Amino acid sequence: MGWVMRVCLLLLAILALVLIGRQLVPPAPAPLSSESALVDVPALVVHDTTELLGRLRDREVVGEPVRLRVTPESIGGEAQPEFWCRGLSEGEKAQALRMVGMIRKTTDKLFEMNSINSVDEEEQLANLLKTRAMCDAVIPRIEAGEGFFAKDGLPAGLKSNGGWHYWNLRMRTKSEGEQLLWVPIDLQKHPDVRHHRDRAVAVREFVRSENARKWNTLSLEVRRSLLDAAKASRAAFDLLEQERESLPSGESASARRAEIGRLMHEHRQVMAKVPPEVDPVTLDWGPR
Repeated sequence: MGWVMRVCLLLLAILALVLIGRQLVPPAPAPLSSESALVDVPALVVHDTTELLGRLRDREVVGEPVRLRVTPESIGGEAQPEFWCRGLSEGEKAQALRMVGMIRKTTDKLFEMNSINSVDEEEQLANLLKTRAMCDAVIPRIEAGEGFFAKDGLPAGLKSNGGWHYWNLRMRTKSEGEQLLWVPIDLQKHPDVRHHRDRAVAVREFVRSENARKWNTLSLEVRRSLLDAAKASRAAFDLLEQERESLPSGESASARRAEIGRLMHEHRQVMAKVPPEVDPVTLDWGPR
């Protein structure tokens, strides 16, 4: 009887430790997208991005979903629809910083570009500089708790302009799946972001105009042949894509999968020779 009693006491002690351990584990952040669960949460009114970030850094709401309404009184605008968002947990901050670091690492390629020999390389360099500047601005903002999830996007009152740039990145969370991370960048504090952003837009427009000029100076016969080749490559590309999706996983289909990848790359190159938005009648491309 004494042996049975000791076993029962031991089991009760283990159960008590498990219950105490559960109480010590902090709860995970509440899911973001459950509008019905947050219907009773009062909407916090903010007037600008600075106030929005201050609300998200508030100890009472950090890591928890909040309902916000932007009222840009300073520009005489009407109140925007409410939207849900939440700040990042410490684990999500670390995940976001790792992802931004990986993106920044891809911009090291700009140091390999010793000379620029084409407008396409000029555009590539402008995009690399823009991405690097934004990553350098975003990292301290995430560390300061100024990043937030807004799965359904931002209201019209919050959009990139001359004062702010709203950088975004797709992330996956354990409880909510894919989310859109937003990090507002104050362009007064980060003028290099505004410079490289505007420079990348200007170069992109120049490249489009230059490519349009080159395309429109080709003869109609050449343009028609390029269009026909691109159309045939598109049809072949779609068939290869369907075949790749139907292949079994594993080593048995690895050789064919690699061959399909090579063929799809060749078809992409053919399709890339035709610019978008070509008029089907005149065969001209819009940008002049």
